[in-house]
Amino acid sequence: MLPRLTVARLDAFIKGQCQHLRPASKGDVCNSFRSYFHYRTICRDGKSGRILAAALPRIADWRRATLPKVLSETELAAFLAAFDRTDPVGMRDYAIAPCLVDRKRLP
Repeated sequence: MLPRLTVARLDAFIKGQCQHLRPASKGDVCNSFRSYFHYRTICRDGKSGRILAAALPRIADWRRATLPKVLSETELAAFLAAFDRTDPVGMRDYAIAPCLVDRKRLP
């Protein structure tokens, strides 16, 4: 069955049948297909199952996304104090660390 299914046909099916769905539902459809193709690969349908699973898009569902966590002032101070500034490598690492930190929060 899978050898006759091509990436182009799968792509056309997903685009045609899923255009009315919300992102979360599109993600569910793609994840279901992906699981099925992985199953078929395990059942010795070979390389075509892996190729088809890889061809399915990963659908972002931004409603479920959260903002990245940030360090508290205490954690930030501990992070910056962790570098050994007596060693050349530690000095280099400490010089890079402020690039990762919001400038307004630096002491």
